[in-house]
Amino acid sequence: VFFDELHVHDPGDAILLTRLVERLVDRGGTLVATSNYAPSELLPDPVWHHLFEPGIALLTTHLDVIPLEGPIDYRTLAPAMRQGFRAGTWSTGASSVMSGSSRQLVVRDRVFTVASAGEGALVATFDQLCETPLAASEYRHWSRRYPHWTIIGVPPLDEVGPAAQQRFVALIDVLVDADVRLDVQAVVPVDEFVRRCAGRPDAFRMASRLRLLRSL
Repeated sequence: VFFDELHVHDPGDAILLTRLVERLVDRGGTLVATSNYAPSELLPDPVWHHLFEPGIALLTTHLDVIPLEGPIDYRTLAPAMRQGFRAGTWSTGASSVMSGSSRQLVVRDRVFTVASAGEGALVATFDQLCETPLAASEYRHWSRRYPHWTIIGVPPLDEVGPAAQQRFVALIDVLVDADVRLDVQAVVPVDEFVRRCAGRPDAFRMASRLRLLRSL
């Protein structure tokens, strides 16, 4: 079993993952994982960390932990592209979307409002994508239909609640994995945005990916 970018932030996930590792060990299975966290740093929330201590013990006992650290983020050395995520931009300033414009999208009988959608392009506000109860499954569904996204009105993440923060992180993960072009119209430049969200889980991964966008 191979896990790429293994992380644990949810106590429920911690219990399920512990059971999975226990079953793999009992059956003599092989687990290979990459992670931005050492085993002892998984589920870092001190309120819940104890729930994953049995899982951490399994990982450190039955796996070889190999640190691969270095001073260079090689993702930032990738050249700009004409299409896909690396063709996207990060800009600050007034929105280019007309006020009051909207479009209804349906996913499994659930209706969501965005600014516009059509001809391979999706335009939505931060509030429409991250302050609304959307899940990664909706983002993945739209990423297959719309290869070019524009998100407008993106605030610093330290000015919104934890749920909106987590949705934005999940959204960036989905768009990078799907190689969807992303144009961001934000309140602050990308360097300030990254600096102000440095304390939240997985911010370093998101920061690395956002720096692939060309600043305007």
